[in-house]
Amino acid sequence: MKKDKLTADDVRRLNELVHLELPRHEAFVISSGLHRLEESHALVPTWQHDSEQIVLRDLRAGLERLIEEGHGDIRLAMTRARALVLGDWLLRMDQSETLAPYLSRDGSEQRVLWTLEAWLDHTMIFEFHGAVKHGEAMSMPGYEALVRAAREEVATEHLRTTDNPANT
Repeated sequence: MKKDKLTADDVRRLNELVHLELPRHEAFVISSGLHRLEESHALVPTWQHDSEQIVLRDLRAGLERLIEEGHGDIRLAMTRARALVLGDWLLRMDQSETLAPYLSRDGSEQRVLWTLEAWLDHTMIFEFHGAVKHGEAMSMPGYEALVRAAREEVATEHLRTTDNPANT
């Protein structure tokens, strides 16, 4: 199958927000699990790009902030680029069973990760199949091209926000 070139519209779509809604207890499980993963240096060889660490760290920090601020379910916004980087990392970890030693024995973390993966599958269906939908139009740059672009978008956004003193 011939793949389309990645267009400016495709990249623009990666910057659109998607919203993750989680019951409070699941947000807490994900947050604490991500905190443990951040502290473990055993996962360092699994990182394919700095954007993966950025997304996981920011997801944990965002969940912790929302847990502290509210009392109900958690609603977290992230860009499609971040969601794609997260989904790609989770898929690789799931296929390689790399996370298995870090998950709780009672299965609660695995169930929450499955919930997160199901949300990502539903929200990012076109991107996970290498397509980008723009209204009625669609382009097919391919999954790897989209993941590369998403990683670059996350890294660029991170540099932009950390280099700008107004954002600190």
